[in-house]
Amino acid sequence: MKVGILGTGAYGLAISSLVRDNHHDVVMWTAFEEEKKLLVTKRENKTLLKGYTLDKNIEVTTDLKMVLNTCDLIFVVIPVAFISNVMKDVSKYVRDDNHFCIASKGIEQETGFFVTDILENSLNTKNIAVISGPTFAVDLPNESPKGLTLASYNDTTRSLVRSVLESKKIRLEDSDDVIGVEISGAIKNVIAISSGILDGIGVCASTKAMFLTKAMLDMRELLTSLGGKEETLITYAFFGDLYLTCTSKQSRNYTYGILIGKGSKRRRKLYEETTTIEGLNTLKSIYHLLKDNKIKIPIITIIYNIVIRGHNEYEMVKYLES
Repeated sequence: MKVGILGTGAYGLAISSLVRDNHHDVVMWTAFEEEKKLLVTKRENKTLLKGYTLDKNIEVTTDLKMVLNTCDLIFVVIPVAFISNVMKDVSKYVRDDNHFCIASKGIEQETGFFVTDILENSLNTKNIAVISGPTFAVDLPNESPKGLTLASYNDTTRSLVRSVLESKKIRLEDSDDVIGVEISGAIKNVIAISSGILDGIGVCASTKAMFLTKAMLDMRELLTSLGGKEETLITYAFFGDLYLTCTSKQSRNYTYGILIGKGSKRRRKLYEETTTIEGLNTLKSIYHLLKDNKIKIPIITIIYNIVIRGHNEYEMVKYLES
């Protein structure tokens, strides 16, 4: 099978290694000629994924039509802010037998749409799956086992994704809760910011454990209020990813939260200017989405007040005391 990957960022590169390891042909698409030239000539991007060399048989292109015409399964691994524009171009070439797997995490800021909404509306397709779980891009190519949740309403799409990804090092658990898995992948980045704030303040490990427990209760309410299933909490997509991003300095969202907690305004501003912080845009989107739907989730309001409105970071501690 030939597999397309839209996006040549760290996670897209990592997915290409998994698909190629399972002996499928891969073509990666980028909108930028400079990125294409770098990957074609150097076969690596040390800035994004240090230590990983692109397999010599993986194609890199800027020709979106070619990807849609030749690939049965296409992974969407681009920042959420750009997905609508890319899908407008994809819609010109999409075939009825193209299948899509979303690996991007977040909510479109202007509309409050999840990525599945964007694809369904733009492409008029139900051939969609979502993968999410506790996996840093740098870890995906190594041989130790990792887990991802695979959600889809389409059995053919699910089978295609499983055939190209699953191996001894990647285990997939099935779910039919597409919206719940999408919410989980997006919202864990917001919670990771608040976890970092607490560590920046310098709370003890016991307080941090209390926070994660209380956060899960709030997230259960958020998940079910937006149409997800409660059982999705205990999956790779939610608990697994939450644990990973709330405890590791490899997480950009967690690191960003630490800077806020320490009151490092200059370093925080520099980090915002030089780093993609998915949780920051998701925080703005989820706050307004909940407000528009008259859903009250206390932790989201508190994080929004601290990060966006500049409230004192110790409001996180008051949240735990309430």
